[in-house]
Amino acid sequence: MSNKAKILVVDDEEDILHAIADALEKEGIVAYRAVNGRQALEILKRQIKNINILITDIRRPDISGVELLLMAKEMNPDIKVIV
Repeated sequence: MSNKAKILVVDDEEDILHAIADALEKEGIVAYRAVNGRQALEILKRQIKNINILITDIRRPDISGVELLLMAKEMNPDIKVIV
């Protein structure tokens, strides 16, 4: 089992999404990427036991960062969230 951090980055602005995820990966962190809340939820459903941290922006066209935070915490109360 790997001790590397696994982070889900969610941002509808793809340049920002990839910049954050690329920077994390350069530090040896596994970074999952989602461009919207629905995609983030699908990744969380499949990988919730593997993801340690969720990084999300607050305002998005589909699911807000606060709503996503609440759903992620419902799936895994131990997940850390950065909004």
